[in-house]
Amino acid sequence: DDEDLLFGLPKDDVGEPLAILLGSQFVLFIGVGALLPALPLYAQSIGLSGSANGIVLSAPALAMLLLNLPAGKLVDSWGRKQMMMAGMVVIALADLATSQCRTVLALIPARLALGAGRAAAENGDRAYLADLTDRFPSARGTMSGSQQAIQALGLVIGPLIGGRAVEAFGAPTVFLLISGAAFACTGGYSLLPDINVAAEREEERLQLSMDMTEEEEEEMERELEAIKAASDWRELLKSDRQRVITAAAAANALGFVAKLTCIPWFATQAL
Repeated sequence: DDEDLLFGLPKDDVGEPLAILLGSQFVLFIGVGALLPALPLYAQSIGLSGSANGIVLSAPALAMLLLNLPAGKLVDSWGRKQMMMAGMVVIALADLATSQCRTVLALIPARLALGAGRAAAENGDRAYLADLTDRFPSARGTMSGSQQAIQALGLVIGPLIGGRAVEAFGAPTVFLLISGAAFACTGGYSLLPDINVAAEREEERLQLSMDMTEEEEEEMERELEAIKAASDWRELLKSDRQRVITAAAAANALGFVAKLTCIPWFATQAL
């Protein structure tokens, strides 16, 4: 029935949650994009050197490096939606604090807090999207591609808004825009239904086990333990393919941060 579909996806289970998720992230990434034209002027306005700017930009990445694994475990135990909302609130407060900072020593704690918020929110939204794709595996690529497209569109529109805001009100104002976008995203996330496909499957297994013999139940437990062991990150990194993917992702992140570090310095020379 077409009335039960949204964008060709089951409306209640997948379509509506996906639309809310992508709409919330669209607003967020407009805010993120607004930062790009403001970075050079902000760094210039508070007198950041190239090395100091690098430290400030790497602070969120350091926090994420330390907190991604604990945050991932909390996503599983506390909930996807809860971690997404909590992370977004921390991001909003961190950007609000950044707008008031004028020294490197003040900026570093604010940017570390940003990294902590990102670790919570990004682990949560990736797990949430993965749960949605598990509900409709045939559209896994479409859903993932839609998320990337929406985020890219936000990054296209954001710099236009950020550039006008910088001209009218000054570079620190853009961090207020990002903070507002993060709060708006939090509001959007609050409308999402709670989803945890792993918990749903565990409940199904418990129901099945009630009709199993003791030997069948033991066999199922062994299979589950084998699946958990195979998904451990240390086991995953024994695979050449996983090591290549991890190295490529690290190189991509390194290049992105290096470019962001150089933009303020380059712009300062040209302005």
